[in-house]
Amino acid sequence: MELDDNTTESIKNGVMKKICEQLEILKKMLEEQTNGPEKPEEVMIIDKPNNRIVFGAPGTGKSYRLENDRKIFFGDNCERVTFHPNYSYASFVGTYKPKPKSDLTGQEYISYEFVPGPFLRLWVKSKRSPETQLLIIEEINRANVAAVFGDVFQMLDRKNGVSEYAITTSEDMRKYLIEVEHFNKDDVEAIKIPSNMYIWATMNSADQGVFPIDTAFKRRWSFEYIGIDESESKNDTDITLSDGRVIAWNDLRHTINYELGLMKINEDKMVGPFFLSVEDLKDNLDNAFKSKLLMYLYVDVIKHRRDEFFIKDMDTYSKLLETYKKCGADIFKFKSKLNYKSIPIVRTSVSVDGLPGTPLNSKESAFTYEPVSVAVDNVAEKINNTITKSEE
Repeated sequence: MELDDNTTESIKNGVMKKICEQLEILKKMLEEQTNGPEKPEEVMIIDKPNNRIVFGAPGTGKSYRLENDRKIFFGDNCERVTFHPNYSYASFVGTYKPKPKSDLTGQEYISYEFVPGPFLRLWVKSKRSPETQLLIIEEINRANVAAVFGDVFQMLDRKNGVSEYAITTSEDMRKYLIEVEHFNKDDVEAIKIPSNMYIWATMNSADQGVFPIDTAFKRRWSFEYIGIDESESKNDTDITLSDGRVIAWNDLRHTINYELGLMKINEDKMVGPFFLSVEDLKDNLDNAFKSKLLMYLYVDVIKHRRDEFFIKDMDTYSKLLETYKKCGADIFKFKSKLNYKSIPIVRTSVSVDGLPGTPLNSKESAFTYEPVSVAVDNVAEKINNTITKSEE
């Protein structure tokens, strides 16, 4: 069977490409065998725990704190992953996955290659560079950590930053480290976490559907608690509720948390200062207040004790939203404890002939400050009095 010129040229190019790829791999392997993987003589260390879990109530700024420390100590030397109920050891460490390839004739087929997860990728980077490397795990307890970490759990015991106990690598992992990453075989028969590799995580025990973390796992981490009111000054602004009344966001939040405390609700279910973000408070308050704050309180925090927290007959979420739309924070049973802000109002006479009013007293300031509810009542009373006098 004779091949046409195009097919012959395609095969020729394919063969040359494969030869070049193999020569490049061989060159790297020879370099590694001669010099070994680039290994730092001096490893950079920072004054933070290698294994660190930041935890606290929703909206206390857990992710923000880790992100801020990441910028200070690690720059771009970071990988971030979010755990979830279906997250697995294969996703975290590595596994074989299908990958499309082409043969010498250009025909596509499916091959299987070992694909490293975030843990193994960062381990490789840490072994090759003296720079600090960071793995951030968001919501660590939303997955089954015992299953996700597997034998990596053994390496979390550290002394001077380095794992006290090594684990024997699987055949698949070892093959990947030797053939793809070009480590010496003796260096990857068993591995430890190096001291310049940091694993930090966030955790919120108040979330629904979280997995419990056993004591043995907890013991290998440094836990850092963020208090319910820490850094509240960074998100402190006045908000205008649906009925027009104004209150400081943190004043409202403090009162909500105080009432939750009286109901013996755990602090990890209370509302942190960043539960509604700066952007929410500034540009998206009405929607965020209803869909985030009220939903969280109604559905998650007090779902079996709503009559103790909200006014009577709030038996459906839609009814709660409709009531909030009409009377703002009066949906709360503790409405009398809320400290609303005063607002400026103009005190004017009311002209019965439709002409604009004038200040009641030229010696009196045109602006006075009264609580909103009082101001509204006073304005209504003055209008009624004026109308009554005109009728007389």
